[in-house]
Amino acid sequence: MISSSSVNTKEFFRVFGIFLGIVAVFFLILVGMVKCSGNSSDKELKEVVQSVLDERMPDQWNVLEKVEISSPFKLSSVLYSIQNKKTGQHAYAIMVRTATLYGPFPAVFTYMDGKKPVFVGYGAVHGRIKTILEENNSNIRMNYWMEKIPRIIEDSTGDDK
Repeated sequence: MISSSSVNTKEFFRVFGIFLGIVAVFFLILVGMVKCSGNSSDKELKEVVQSVLDERMPDQWNVLEKVEISSPFKLSSVLYSIQNKKTGQHAYAIMVRTATLYGPFPAVFTYMDGKKPVFVGYGAVHGRIKTILEENNSNIRMNYWMEKIPRIIEDSTGDDK
């Protein structure tokens, strides 16, 4: 004769197995969606950096490949190698999330080895707000990023220049 406790145990494991199966399916769907969206977001970020560079310095820079940032700053920034279209000189463009009076906006900087980073402009913002933000770029937050950018790039590329 089968005891009621063994039936309850079997029923528990059956229901628990179904629950774990459902959780696993949702987890796999979530991972798949993140993987698929990752490639498109990288492409869109590259296009934003290229458009900011083209806006401020027409026909000067070509954005090449993404460089992985190997520091905690990778959560709020993206780094690309860039090449001068005329001279072939290599440099870096980094887009960082900066706090402004109007909320966080992506600021694009260029960096050439041995020189100070240069603020190029803001991505994904246009019109009057963009003009106001770019006219007021000499604040403490910009200085903070100007000091951090060389170190971020050196850590990410292995260059100690």
